[in-house]
Amino acid sequence: MFQPDIQITHSWYLKYSYEERTVEAYSGYFQDKLLPDVKFTLFCSVLDSSKCRVIISTIPCRRPNAMVRIVLEARERKNDDVYNNGWDDCCTFIRDIHIYDPRCCWNCKGDSGHFVTCFNFKCYITWRGFNELQQSVNCDLYSHLKNFLTVPDFSDTIIVIDEKEILVHKIILAAYSPVFLTMFKSGMTESSNNRIIVTDIEIEIMEKVVEFMYTGTINPIPEYDVLLSIMKVADKYEINNLKILCEQKLSEKMTIKNVFEILEKNSLYGGPLLATNVVYFMIKNKLSIIKSKDFEDFHSRKPELLSQFFIHSIVDANNANK
Repeated sequence: MFQPDIQITHSWYLKYSYEERTVEAYSGYFQDKLLPDVKFTLFCSVLDSSKCRVIISTIPCRRPNAMVRIVLEARERKNDDVYNNGWDDCCTFIRDIHIYDPRCCWNCKGDSGHFVTCFNFKCYITWRGFNELQQSVNCDLYSHLKNFLTVPDFSDTIIVIDEKEILVHKIILAAYSPVFLTMFKSGMTESSNNRIIVTDIEIEIMEKVVEFMYTGTINPIPEYDVLLSIMKVADKYEINNLKILCEQKLSEKMTIKNVFEILEKNSLYGGPLLATNVVYFMIKNKLSIIKSKDFEDFHSRKPELLSQFFIHSIVDANNANK
């Protein structure tokens, strides 16, 4: 049956203070009423006086069949520059946009009395669904690769952790990880000996990472503490799709008891998607968050990590009073 395109629109703005050298990041959810099963998370921040970065992710974590058009608007008229692209990987769209154009911004006084530059953005998404063909191709490919994980014929490399071994294939590791690719191409000892000695990762965690590289998933999805350890390894080896999967699943497993640990670990090796979801979880549950016994301790140890929470709490309270 023919499914017409769904047009989704979302607007937001940023402020940049040249005098204070501060930026205001924007993050939030948006959703179209015609897409009840799909949410979008958006993170946008000014990188410097001429460039900003926009990150849009889909939930669930699957590659969408969609086009994205981002328009940088002037106060009274639209800028002509647009970005028209699809998603880069399974679920995340990332683009850097040049913003240095007097037509695209206006100056006003911020809360501190300094002049700040404001930018208006509008995002248009032409949604055609999820890329089922790509999903089918991936599933078929992974079904074959999985056989080499469970019966590792032709394996040419061994990962060694505490005298335990994981038989793997260089081509699979190199395809997923730029770090492994560089290791194998550089003629390092690991490449010539076909043995990768790992001393800072538990064997169970590395097995999960290898499982993802051969199957495209982790089954069953582990608890949040294991996901945090997997995300750390994904960050170390730059396995971006695994890192995104961890961020998605950690967002689903977030609770009052574990949110501070997730926030702290995400600051070390996480990404903007999880950072956005942490802030919005804390805003949604801010009364319980502030009353929790861990809040005061965390605030005394890591006050900088709570800055976005406090900023959004103030904005949320102001909106509620309007």
